[in-house]
Amino acid sequence: SVTAKKMNAEKANKKQAKKYTWKKPKGMPKRPLSAYNFFFKLERERIVVAMAAAKGFNPDDVRNKIRNSSTDGAKKMRRCDRQSYGKVGFAALAKTIAESWNTLDDDAKIPFETMAKEEKESYKIKIDKWREDERISKHKLDTSALNAVT
Repeated sequence: SVTAKKMNAEKANKKQAKKYTWKKPKGMPKRPLSAYNFFFKLERERIVVAMAAAKGFNPDDVRNKIRNSSTDGAKKMRRCDRQSYGKVGFAALAKTIAESWNTLDDDAKIPFETMAKEEKESYKIKIDKWREDERISKHKLDTSALNAVT
């Protein structure tokens, strides 16, 4: 009927509107990690190493593999090539880590907050440099286009 057609038309319009997604410009620095992100990485590593040790894997090898796979320059492994050290769902892992973060006292959070602050300052420097480089390259493009016209 008429209302069903309207609803279908609205759904189609929403789908068209959602097609465009923002993409990070090439060369733009990644956003800095928060204190919680640093804590999450450390706790995840600790949990995975403990599970691997329980299954008989060498904890040092597992720890090195985790740290090397999460670096920025490393090529991501395909999911089927990854080693499984035990099953833990992301939702359960996130819930466990969030609970431990919330129960952590302020003194224990200081190292993570320090790392986050340092990364934020580094990000500000990188983003300012990137914006300046973008402005300069855009200016060069504008002047070269202007020279081509005249």
